[in-house]
Amino acid sequence: MDHSLAIRIVRDVVERTGLDALANLAAEYKEDQSPVTAVDALVEAIVAEHLRKEFGEKFLLVGEETSCGQVPTIGEMRRAPLLVTIDGIDGTTEFVQHINQGKRNPQWMMALTAVYRRDSSGRFTPLLAFAYQPHSKCLFACCDGKAALIERPLADARIWSFDIARLPADEPRGSIDVYLPKPECDYAIKPELCSQFGPSAYNMASLLASCAVGRPPTHNVPVNFTSFHYNLWDFGLWPMLSAIGFATADYADIGRSYSELRLDLWGEDHVRPAKILRPVLIAPPRLLPQLIGGVSLRPAKT
Repeated sequence: MDHSLAIRIVRDVVERTGLDALANLAAEYKEDQSPVTAVDALVEAIVAEHLRKEFGEKFLLVGEETSCGQVPTIGEMRRAPLLVTIDGIDGTTEFVQHINQGKRNPQWMMALTAVYRRDSSGRFTPLLAFAYQPHSKCLFACCDGKAALIERPLADARIWSFDIARLPADEPRGSIDVYLPKPECDYAIKPELCSQFGPSAYNMASLLASCAVGRPPTHNVPVNFTSFHYNLWDFGLWPMLSAIGFATADYADIGRSYSELRLDLWGEDHVRPAKILRPVLIAPPRLLPQLIGGVSLRPAKT
């Protein structure tokens, strides 16, 4: 398996959704007041169709649309031989604004996907991860531990590599998930360290683009860490960051970094996960000491 699978899937998604011709898109609102459209569900269905052809029927799907009414429990995920997460449109608010109001922006991505295989010790190894950013015409993809930025995947695809050493190291400049200001997050990065706010995949893609080799950045302000508080399906680009050397740290144990998918961050075995229990930090290992001093604990909930 190579990056051609992600390219084929994204091409099919763009063609079957009629992305370039979309207009007057109707949106409904979920319990948390975030919008959802028919395109979200269609993209998820197209991606799942391709993955079934590649990996067979026996994978556990955790999708924002498919699973929204009945998310599998953490225990069910732990037992799955193959675990798949899909978010059809990440940044649906920005997507709707782009389609209906003509507000072109990079903060939405299509087909945010990750595929993990459980080994004999119970650890999950990422096999495939990808997401497409129509604004930059870039596909971010990772296959069997090899990460790449694929420019113009719909036509004459060009592949760029990553080098974590290219990230600016003079001071932390962070991207922060949209959920962080909400009161359910006990831990946070100090605001003065943050230069960008946005949806999960956009923030992770911006971090990846900051260390692309030879390609101009896809955004204006380089970032060298990201902090987030996401649903499991928002975690799709994490395998890419892990593959090129980023460290992942839990705010509740900030001195410890890890590279595996830790399902305990979403709760105990009987829990049907919503958002991660507490924010997580992704950064180059050399920056973690500086960022640890930037972590603050919010006042206790009342």
